[in-house]
Amino acid sequence: MRNACQHSARPGSLFVDESVYTTDPEAKDLMLQAECIAQECFYGRCLGFQFCDSVHATLLAISIGMATFAEDYKNRDRRGLAKWASTLANSSRHLYDHEGRAAAVVNMTRNATVDFCLSFWNSAENPFFQSLPMIMCPSPAVSEVFHIPPTAFQLPRVLPHSPGAFYSQIPDKVNIAPPVAHRGPDAVACRLLCHRARVGMTWLLGNLPPDTVAPSNCLIFHVHGGGFVAQSSRSQEVYLRHWARDLDCPIVSVDYSLAPKNPFPRALEEVFFSYAWCLNNLRALGSTGQRIIAVGDSAGGNLILSMSIRCVQFGIRPPDLLLPIYTPALIRFTPSPSRLMAIMDPLLPVGILTRCLLAYAGIDEGSLLGQLAENGLAASSSSANAAAAAASKSSAPPDSAHSDEIFSWDDWTAGEPAGDEASSLSSSGVGGRLPVSRSAPALPQQLQSPRPERRRQAQQQQQRGASELDFLAQLGERHFAQSPIETPLTKIRIAGPFIIPLDPFMSPYLADDADLARLPPVHMIACRLDPCLDDSIMLARKLSELGRPVKLYVLSDLPHGFLNFNLTSRDAKAGSDFVVQRLREAMSD
Repeated sequence: MRNACQHSARPGSLFVDESVYTTDPEAKDLMLQAECIAQECFYGRCLGFQFCDSVHATLLAISIGMATFAEDYKNRDRRGLAKWASTLANSSRHLYDHEGRAAAVVNMTRNATVDFCLSFWNSAENPFFQSLPMIMCPSPAVSEVFHIPPTAFQLPRVLPHSPGAFYSQIPDKVNIAPPVAHRGPDAVACRLLCHRARVGMTWLLGNLPPDTVAPSNCLIFHVHGGGFVAQSSRSQEVYLRHWARDLDCPIVSVDYSLAPKNPFPRALEEVFFSYAWCLNNLRALGSTGQRIIAVGDSAGGNLILSMSIRCVQFGIRPPDLLLPIYTPALIRFTPSPSRLMAIMDPLLPVGILTRCLLAYAGIDEGSLLGQLAENGLAASSSSANAAAAAASKSSAPPDSAHSDEIFSWDDWTAGEPAGDEASSLSSSGVGGRLPVSRSAPALPQQLQSPRPERRRQAQQQQQRGASELDFLAQLGERHFAQSPIETPLTKIRIAGPFIIPLDPFMSPYLADDADLARLPPVHMIACRLDPCLDDSIMLARKLSELGRPVKLYVLSDLPHGFLNFNLTSRDAKAGSDFVVQRLREAMSD
């Protein structure tokens, strides 16, 4: 499959070339082969074998919870003692029945609706989990939700507007309208966190405490992840409280509206409106606004990138630095090497990933399947585009030029960077192709994975008996089918990348070069074994070619969403501390 990716991609790209996807038999066969792989072997005894040891217990707990939640979801009419007894029995069984648990998880990821996915992820919002940060995390002086009224206002224009911009201009002012997509104007909820109360927060706190301090020079603008369909600022307090203490500056986190009820572009409108409101009310947030840093993880990283593109188009002040973390930059079903890893990812399985992207794009799965059935499973480019157009409307930007320079996966695996280069990236590097600062500090020891240590760990696994890789080998051909494994989403994925429309605000990677070239510095943090890794690589490469300051840090052995494991894994905590260090450096620039 790796050879198929390389054969079907343009030189220098990790993404399969969409223009040849439906005409190149090898490119088509790429997805057919992926759909032939039975996933159960990755969700049983081998669960998370590719990640560091300290996250295994967390991944196992999530897997047991997912399998148990799936069974409880089918029997959600149960109440009271019967429900609790069933949950306890199923959880105990899935702890020891590895194959049964794997089958339940895979069946859920293949066949569950997006409503199930958001119900499971939103279980982190229940009172028990919400109480954990208050017990186990630092207590900030301020952690308050406020609502931004849906009232238009003006901001000074500080950048030349983009040619052909679609908004009205007043000579030195820009009109900022409230979000209106899908349900009309409405207030936007945000959370303000600050470790110490600061001057200006009277409107939120009433009487300020005696230990109130002066406004901070910095403001962190945060947008949470959750696949565009789940979670909130409350569930992110597990790491935001640590950030508030360690950075000692105000943090504004946006509770944007979630898909599928509020698909694109509602979330983007709310994030942009919230950011613009912050620019207009910096003193009230306890900041002078000398430095504004936008940070987002996963879906939140996508939203801060799109928000900043809208800022430069409108001509208002963009953040001084963007810090997207394990971010999807191309919201399409375009195959790439890392995206194919979703077949084995315990936190971002391919079925859940597919449904989240459809939900955010505003595409109804049932309607789309009907369209594909009418057009035939061959799903040519035109028929697939017709199906997508029937479900969602969007505009397409001009195709971006690709460089002829080869940027191969081997550059990442050939060996460790030496000398000063090793201080910028751990066991993964960019092969000297991207301008990574040589003055960046080394990764924490917990995040480094030198090869001698890996060999020692492998020897220990062999001495214990059947290692994870041995177990995979023993499964043999019974886990590789001769034909695609039929699920409702199989037809959609085989149909190719054309299902989701091209839109530069949905997929920042597709934005016009003129807009990308005006973005502020971008420091990206990715995980080497994350399905979104190639998105970060390709966006970093594109920004570098446009002359933008960009850094790409790739952390070893940590899974997608590691920030949420801050309390349960020492390596995840080290990863969160690494993010804090990057933010601290950005604040002092």
